[in-house]
Amino acid sequence: MCLITDDHATVAAKRGISALHDAPLAEPRPAAARSVGCCRDFALLLVSILRHKGVPARVRTGVSLYLDPRHPEDHYVTELWNAAERRWQMADPQIDDVQRAAMRLTLDTTDLAPGSFLTGWRLLDAMRCGTIRNADKIGFPPTNTGLTYGRNKLFADFLSVTGREIPVHAWWGIGDPGSVEPGDDALLGRMIALSRGIDRNDPAALSEALHLANTHPRVRVPEGYVVPPWAPEPGWGLDV
Repeated sequence: MCLITDDHATVAAKRGISALHDAPLAEPRPAAARSVGCCRDFALLLVSILRHKGVPARVRTGVSLYLDPRHPEDHYVTELWNAAERRWQMADPQIDDVQRAAMRLTLDTTDLAPGSFLTGWRLLDAMRCGTIRNADKIGFPPTNTGLTYGRNKLFADFLSVTGREIPVHAWWGIGDPGSVEPGDDALLGRMIALSRGIDRNDPAALSEALHLANTHPRVRVPEGYVVPPWAPEPGWGLDV
């Protein structure tokens, strides 16, 4: 197995950031001295910092309903345990003052309001129930859209809450857009139900989810799996 763990990714990110500017991470730095990364990098780095501080935290993935009012946007955020209020609190560490002003955001990104972010299971559940508009256009065209994309986000989020924060382009089994097998619908339904239970802090749901993630041939990490190199599909636009 060759997966990037939160510790490895965080160490690599810290080295890269420090090489650009040796000031403490808590100090503001000019744009030229910042590291370039995607939303998952921000979420994973914050999760690692919070865990180091003894605060339970996990990466969540799905779609944001606040970044682009035109359509749900693929995104990663951080979820941390608010001990005082005994609840999981969702935060978007990517959003700084520059992005907030550019996108005219008014919501509190340190404590996202319910419904502003759909985790993988909520997204796929809404797609299957027909309660989300233009579901077939959500995702990454031409191949990873609609229910295929929703299944992939459920897979990634399910693995995250069971202890494996996989890279954005890592998938296999039930999460592979090109792989469909008999029994997948029932498995997806079970993963949705367990994810719902986890979000309700049901220890039995978490226990069963951990077992499924480690044993089911469509979910567990394949023996010898190596994360493939990432490359955008034809037609993707990249803003630099």
